[in-house]
Amino acid sequence: MSRKTTSMRGEVVDFDLFAIKEQISGGPITETIQNRERFIDLKRRRGTKRKLQDMLAEQEASQLSVEKALATKSNAAQDAPAAEEVAAASVPTRKIVKKES
Repeated sequence: MSRKTTSMRGEVVDFDLFAIKEQISGGPITETIQNRERFIDLKRRRGTKRKLQDMLAEQEASQLSVEKALATKSNAAQDAPAAEEVAAASVPTRKIVKKES
């Protein structure tokens, strides 16, 4: 007798069917399955090492450029406060005068 129960959603769940599927998936992979997986991998180009290496190289290059930019910005920030204070002090300010009518 199969172990069928009803889930909370009202769907019938067959635990014997799950056990059979688990046994089938745990078995050895046949040559036809290997050929089909190779075909899918080549067609979709998924999991290629070259693509992964290219992505990692781009990521490393962008990380290096960000680090360089931060380093130059921090160096400029250390030198710039004195220049910014002088520039801020020399900027003329205007007072807004309200006209009384």
